[in-house]
Amino acid sequence: MGRTESRSTDCRGTCDCFTMALSGQLGSAGLRADKLETTATVSCEKLEAGWTVTQSHLYVKGTAPKADAAAWEKAAEAAMSAAPFRSY
Repeated sequence: MGRTESRSTDCRGTCDCFTMALSGQLGSAGLRADKLETTATVSCEKLEAGWTVTQSHLYVKGTAPKADAAAWEKAAEAAMSAAPFRSY
């Protein structure tokens, strides 16, 4: 597997992990998500040590009846702090 494929796999894993954590947090709050979709945007820079991921941003779209903006924010923050994400 090449470096590009490896980074792509890392991003997919991060998105999947965050989506599962968010679903769990919503469930813990008594809310059920009908749909969750997470994508990542990653920035790379060529440093002395070689190409390095310098930023990673997750974007989430979803529907959860009965969840207001505050519930989404609380669940997302809890998911971000609870999930074992890689730091870039």
